[in-house]
Amino acid sequence: MKNVRTKAVSLILSTLLAVNAGWTLLAVNVSANTPFVSYTGSVLSVNNELEDNETGGFQDFDVTNDGGLKITYYHDGSNVDHSIVQNLIFMVGSNCTLCFYTDYTTSSLALNGGSGSSNSATIKVQSDVYINGSISGMGDNEILNYGRVHMDSFNSVYLRGNGLMTFSNGATFPSGEIAGTGTLIADSVTIANDCYSDVEGSVIEVTDSFTKDNRNINAVVKAEPDTEIVSTGGSFTLQVGDCVKKITGAVNDEAINLMDDPEIDFNSTFSSYYGVEYDFSSRVSTADGYDGTIYFEYSSSPDSGFSRTKPTAVGKYYVLAYAPASSSYREAVSELMDYQILYLPLALVSGTGNYCTLEGVVNGIYVPDKVKVVPMSGYKIACTAEGDEFADYVELDRDDVQDDEGTLRDDLKFALSRNSDGATTEYSAASIIAPRLAGLVFDEYEPEIYGVSADRLEASLEDNETIVADELTFSVYDENLASVTVDGKTYTEDDGIEEGNVDITLRSVVAEPREITVTAVDKAGKETSVSFTLRHTPVDVDATVYVPDTYVGEDYNPVVTTDSDGDVSFTYGEEGVNAVYLDKPTWAGNFTVTASIAATENYNATSCTGAFKIIKRTPSASVSVPDSIIDEGFTPVLTTDSDGKRDAVFEYKPANAPDNAYTTTKPNAKGTYTVRATIPETDRYFGRICTSTFTIKVKPVTATVAVTDPLAGTSFDPVITTDSDGKDKTVFEYRPAGAADTAFTTDKPTEVGSYVVRATVPETAVYGKVVCTSEFKISYLAAPDKAYDMAGTAGDNDFFTSDVELKAPDGYTISTSFNGEYRASVPYTDTLNAVYLKRTSDGALTSAIAIEIRPKIDKEMPSITDPAGSLTDGSVKYVKDLAVTVSDDNLLSLTINGVSVDLENAGNVVTLSPGNGIKVFKILAVDQAGNKSAVEITLMAEWLKDKIIPADLLLPLEAGEGYNLSGGKWTVTGVNGEDGTVYNGGIPIYVNDSGDYTFTQVG
Repeated sequence: MKNVRTKAVSLILSTLLAVNAGWTLLAVNVSANTPFVSYTGSVLSVNNELEDNETGGFQDFDVTNDGGLKITYYHDGSNVDHSIVQNLIFMVGSNCTLCFYTDYTTSSLALNGGSGSSNSATIKVQSDVYINGSISGMGDNEILNYGRVHMDSFNSVYLRGNGLMTFSNGATFPSGEIAGTGTLIADSVTIANDCYSDVEGSVIEVTDSFTKDNRNINAVVKAEPDTEIVSTGGSFTLQVGDCVKKITGAVNDEAINLMDDPEIDFNSTFSSYYGVEYDFSSRVSTADGYDGTIYFEYSSSPDSGFSRTKPTAVGKYYVLAYAPASSSYREAVSELMDYQILYLPLALVSGTGNYCTLEGVVNGIYVPDKVKVVPMSGYKIACTAEGDEFADYVELDRDDVQDDEGTLRDDLKFALSRNSDGATTEYSAASIIAPRLAGLVFDEYEPEIYGVSADRLEASLEDNETIVADELTFSVYDENLASVTVDGKTYTEDDGIEEGNVDITLRSVVAEPREITVTAVDKAGKETSVSFTLRHTPVDVDATVYVPDTYVGEDYNPVVTTDSDGDVSFTYGEEGVNAVYLDKPTWAGNFTVTASIAATENYNATSCTGAFKIIKRTPSASVSVPDSIIDEGFTPVLTTDSDGKRDAVFEYKPANAPDNAYTTTKPNAKGTYTVRATIPETDRYFGRICTSTFTIKVKPVTATVAVTDPLAGTSFDPVITTDSDGKDKTVFEYRPAGAADTAFTTDKPTEVGSYVVRATVPETAVYGKVVCTSEFKISYLAAPDKAYDMAGTAGDNDFFTSDVELKAPDGYTISTSFNGEYRASVPYTDTLNAVYLKRTSDGALTSAIAIEIRPKIDKEMPSITDPAGSLTDGSVKYVKDLAVTVSDDNLLSLTINGVSVDLENAGNVVTLSPGNGIKVFKILAVDQAGNKSAVEITLMAEWLKDKIIPADLLLPLEAGEGYNLSGGKWTVTGVNGEDGTVYNGGIPIYVNDSGDYTFTQVG
């Protein structure tokens, strides 16, 4: 027990400590090696004050990891005895934690937690703790289980962690919760209370029974095969061994019976041949959905000894097929089956009895070394003489096959194995498998060469030996001798071999060594062979020597004619000189040569003499000087076979000059010259003179001409680059590109276009003439981004109300024609389509610059007219109505008395009427450029011209103004209504009040 620590309320340990109220701080430490199960000691009084936030009561009860004990609590100051024993009853209060860090057994455990997880009573287990009684509790409690807790039963428990809770006597589990991956272990578990809950990963392990109501269970129930499982409904996961199944609905059966049946059916077996790999898997079937792997167990007895090791020996066996538990399927085993392993019958190997062939047998029965027994195609073979390993063949020597008397061994046996499946026969006697082995002749010895003599003297024959003799004899013997071949001739039993022996005689030929091979072969194929050289004894020989006449300096070799193959040496003599030369003479004269021929294996030594001449040669010769240029220098080239070449003298003269003009001084001026080479006579060659002509030319010259592409209106000068000293006299000419050379002129072009400049540098005393050309272009100056500005009186809406000038930008002048008169500005006209610029800094000209955006110019005010002509401001007109026309190409608006007129609907014509009275009209017309025309006119009804009042019209009359009535009688209705008065016409009339009046003629 370690770290039993209060959170808020003290922990009560009944029967653990008996203390009085009013404690002060006391402490005792128990060493780690003190027995824990029965400890009694004294705690001495210590006068220490309480720490902050500590209350009276038991504070700490700790057991360290190594078994040490520390108790800290409050006491009244007196000494107290205490005892720590096993099987105590622990009561854990609310908000307290009891920690087990070492093994301990308790009688019972009471968890008295408060309400809510923060007030729970907690047990933390990290060791083995045995609870003999029960876990009881009230409120919220939890067991933090990281070790193993063993108990009989429990009530309300909250289990979390990865440990185990083990029940020794079975348990009823009416209320509780399993969280995390906790495990409950019990003989029996009953879940029948709504307080129960769990989560995925929980485990319940039972052995006797598991009972639950119709709830769904998240925990996996692990049971034994015979565990009784009872469920009234719902679902849970049941695990029996490796078999796991989701159980749904009501069940009441042993656990194993609730698992699916794999329905294993082992329907038949078959017999197998020894050596064949067999498998019964295809003879076994299982239920659809079973995903386990079937395996088999075998035994030679039907009652015991079964294992998964598959039998391979010949015999009778028994087999069971097992379906192991997998997924939701339980384990199952098939009925017992039997089968046999048999030897492959020889009759199935070959119906004819031919089981193998023999290799290494010569001439039917002879074996030179070992005989190879090869099985028929598709089989391997094993032999008792070679062990039990099967191979493609076996090799046997005489001792393997025959006994001392030469008869076939009785213990020699063979077995065959079929390649396709390994089926193997029983070992059978050699007389059955390979009957031809009987009667074989094993020949162990090679043929022998003996009785060798050379010219009747005893000798021997060895490989690569040379025998010198006129005659060689020897004999060859072998009990089974078949043939002897000597120097291309073969001896057989039909030709020379008698009773295994043949005698041979060979004769040599003068100067013709014979390479002879003797090969003897017996009937078993054994062979003896020797190769040697047979040479004749040496003889005398004739010889002649000859040297053809030759020139001094030419190599020569004496020619010897002889049959001898001996080494030849030569000596020389000169006519009139008493001397012998070992080396060949090389100077002119008459000579003799003597050839001495050494003795050889075939011939004796000899010598012979011949005469010859060495004479001088007339040399071939030619001289040449390559053409050169002034100051370049030259070296004459003399080609000759004379050895006087290095002493030759070179002389020069102008061509066509007399021979007395030759001098050894090399010329360096322009012209054609003759060179003469004089070669002196030497020991080997006569003297020789040869000549040739050559030319010295002026220096070649290079030149380039370039014109930096000028702009139209600017001047330019070509630049000549040359190493000639005639550069200052260069002539420059020009023509259009593409024109003929006849078009060249010295006049510089000025028009825009592509041209060719030709520069001609004249020849001088040192340099030659050179002509070079290059192309160039005269191009227009690129116009600036803004080629001109428009100047004039600005109106509205980007209109000008005056004439417009096109002004050149800074640094330029402007013209209306190319290369015309350039000024600061030009007047704009509607017919002007392009302008041209000149850069003032260098006179460069642009091409035509199109006027793409034309100025809008409107210098005229809108026209306001009536049918009689223009309206005059302030005019008065007597009319019934008046048609007023407003004209302007860019008319924008028209207002009359401040009211806008819809020009589109009016058609620029507005009809004005004074009615029956007088009206004043203020007409204002404005165009888009902002030009305005304003006219104010007064329109008067026509009757006002003479003021004679017309009848039956509502007329506006002015008080105090005089009017006239026509003849007759009149009544009037006015502003005051009808006055009932009848007025006489033909006299002036006045009204007292201004207003509208109607006069009616009544008589």
